Amino acid sequence: MNLSDAIINPWTVNIFCDASTTTHKRNIIDACYGALAYSMNHKILEWYRVLHDTTSNHAELRAINLAVRLALYIRSNHPEYKNFNIFSDSMISVFGMRDNCKRWKVLDNGLYSASEQHQLISHQEVYLETLALIVENDLNISIWHQKGHVTLSNMMSLEYAAEVFARNNFKRAKIDLNFIKYISIYNNEVDNASRRILQNTKVYEKNYSEPIYFIPYNYNWLIKEYEKIQQRGENLC
Repeated sequence: MNLSDAIINPWTVNIFCDASTTTHKRNIIDACYGALAYSMNHKILEWYRVLHDTTSNHAELRAINLAVRLALYIRSNHPEYKNFNIFSDSMISVFGMRDNCKRWKVLDNGLYSASEQHQLISHQEVYLETLALIVENDLNISIWHQKGHVTLSNMMSLEYAAEVFARNNFKRAKIDLNFIKYISIYNNEVDNASRRILQNTKVYEKNYSEPIYFIPYNYNWLIKEYEKIQQRGENLC
């Protein structure tokens, strides 16, 4: 089965997530992050949340966390859907959640990078909770990086987006431009919706997002189980 057929089919849900931010005079950043679920071209559900005094990276991570929660909700209410994909245009979030987490070191007070400097992982509580949600619920899910802000009518934009997708998802085969159009349409949709909601929300009066706190896990066990789920997804594609 080729990549496009493995992802775009009646039993698979594709969730597109993104975050928009705005900066106030005192350099305080507010954000709206969202997750938009489609099966083929049928919209199933979309969720959005607002954060006050945050960072762009934190909001993008929370978008992936929200996408996982949305996948669990859909699976509970629509058992006909068996597999889930998450698409994000945040490379740092995708690589952290999908790849780099396997190399992090557990030290006395948290997770650190595998480099000699042992840099503390930012927003590690979001990574941990998201990984735990996937593993503890045995969720068949794959996380993909895609290029954001693709111009659908521009062939050069589509071709570059295809190159980015292949490189950052480790695919050797040429990526079908119709597939790139499909994922770009919905990335643009969630991007525009999150920006619109943020522009029309008084964030300081209405903060929708609950904080995520650090939860201690057996990290080595968590990663081993996560790799098993990743392998199932790779076998489909």
